[in-house]
Amino acid sequence: MEKSLLFHFRRIGVEFIIFSVYAVFSISWAATGSLMPLISNDLALNTQQATLITSMIVVAKIFGASFTAFLVYKFGLKKGYFLGCILMSSGIFLSFVDSYSGILIIRFLTGLGSACALVCLVPIAQQWFEKKALHFVISFNITSNLVGITLGLVLAESISNYFGNWRDSLSFYAWINLILLILWLFVGKDENKKEEKKNNAKDLIYALKSRVTWGMIIFYIGPILFLNSLFTFLPTFYAQYAGFSKELADFAKKEIPALANFAIIFGPYLGLFFKRKNISFKIMLLSGGACIFICGFCMLFLQNLVLIQIFAVLSGIFYSM
Repeated sequence: MEKSLLFHFRRIGVEFIIFSVYAVFSISWAATGSLMPLISNDLALNTQQATLITSMIVVAKIFGASFTAFLVYKFGLKKGYFLGCILMSSGIFLSFVDSYSGILIIRFLTGLGSACALVCLVPIAQQWFEKKALHFVISFNITSNLVGITLGLVLAESISNYFGNWRDSLSFYAWINLILLILWLFVGKDENKKEEKKNNAKDLIYALKSRVTWGMIIFYIGPILFLNSLFTFLPTFYAQYAGFSKELADFAKKEIPALANFAIIFGPYLGLFFKRKNISFKIMLLSGGACIFICGFCMLFLQNLVLIQIFAVLSGIFYSM
């Protein structure tokens, strides 16, 4: 791997872009949940319709891995990443779309793009970094989701107030991603190995036929829906249905999702500990899913804020275990 000064500047630029793209998406995703009362009032939506706006991203993520594999195989990593992630910038049209169905389509496209951004974090890092640096960069990139969601929960209302409406504030994040992806065209690179495409085709077909692939996809639908509910349904639940005072509800709807997402950092360490104790991955998946269900139940029906905070932290740990 070349070590010129230009190379180092270029890979710093690449790292900044791929981290920021997914972080900005995560800000937008979390902000949508925080702004859902405004969106619901503006569009006259019921609870089910409002939930579907954010759930469309989850639905798209289910198909996103296969979609990304096809793009990378067909166009290479540089163009595939660009074409996939550019779908996230479809949010720039939120300012002009008035129909509920149009918004759902934009959210679905955004979800497909976000899946591409997430899946490509590792292969892009492998292009530019080696050994210890690579492990650090991959771990660092994973936190982009946490950073984005936390910023979204904290800043969503302030940014919306600055723009004066929820449409322009959500479009703002899409414009940022569009600028980042244009920069990507100048710093990204493709592999020049002719045999790689053949190998990728075999790997893609094998992965699509694998029972493990589809089993993992089906299993993670539940945890992803839970993660989605943390910053979509829960803030609305605490504000309107939990019976909390206004001050307590305003505190809970921001802190509880933030705590759960912060705790996600520590889940892999618990998983590694159990793995060293020779506990199988299958058992960890099943027990982790059951614990997430218990934590979610307690977060909904407990009235003690301290206990809700504890179960929020535990839910984040079990989610990423």
